Amino acid sequence: MNGKVDKNLVGRQFQRAAATYDSQAMIQHRVADHLLAMLAESCRRELDRVLEIGCCTGLLSRKLIKARPDISELVLNDLVEDFAVPAGNLSGPLFIRFLAGDI
Repeated sequence: MNGKVDKNLVGRQFQRAAATYDSQAMIQHRVADHLLAMLAESCRRELDRVLEIGCCTGLLSRKLIKARPDISELVLNDLVEDFAVPAGNLSGPLFIRFLAGDI
């Protein structure tokens, strides 16, 4: 193995699993909850802008919006451009932008 990741393959695999991702991603739910607990403990000030890298179906994004309604702008990124549509289904009184690409 040469150590290079086929990003097109990774993107296709995530796209194929998108419909069932949130219901199957138990570890990702636990990690998202842990990240939000750490954020609550370490950041008591208002958040103007948040960048989420690798937003996928918006699992963390939805939890973040509920936990931190003070966010005014949420910038979402994912390798898979089609994930902009699920991210667009997020609700809240904030401005949401999607940036497709590899970070």
